[in-house]
Amino acid sequence: MFPSYKYGMTFLLIFLSGFTANIELLFGFKYFTFIAFLIGAVIELTSGIYASISVRKEPFQSQKLGRFGFKFVLLMIGLFMLTQFGKEWEGKNELIKTVFDWVYAFIFTLGALEYMTSILENYAVTQGKPKDYYVSIIRKKSDNILDVPTDESH
Repeated sequence: MFPSYKYGMTFLLIFLSGFTANIELLFGFKYFTFIAFLIGAVIELTSGIYASISVRKEPFQSQKLGRFGFKFVLLMIGLFMLTQFGKEWEGKNELIKTVFDWVYAFIFTLGALEYMTSILENYAVTQGKPKDYYVSIIRKKSDNILDVPTDESH
């Protein structure tokens, strides 16, 4: 009747179905946004391992792997907490809810940009460029767009 039972996967599938059905409720973002964070985390991890072992010829370091997992878990816990705190004030005090929404947006954006920065750094290393190569290009472009004075303009 249930093919997953034949392969011993029923409990796993029930857990995953329940978790994925409640991602928005728990973390405040859509299922595909969660998938995007997971993809970013996996790309950061694999590109970092590749850059470290294959390009820099460094041995695998479990400490870096632990730091990677710790960062992801902390980000998800922070987003979960801010989502729940914001929901607590929904309809009670819009100012407090707005503060939690703003902090949520800041942490969410910071997390996404941290993953992108790390991926770009790893990509630069795999291309034989300095670690900050692509990040520096983006920084210069954004400084020009925002009209931020640079050291060269003084």
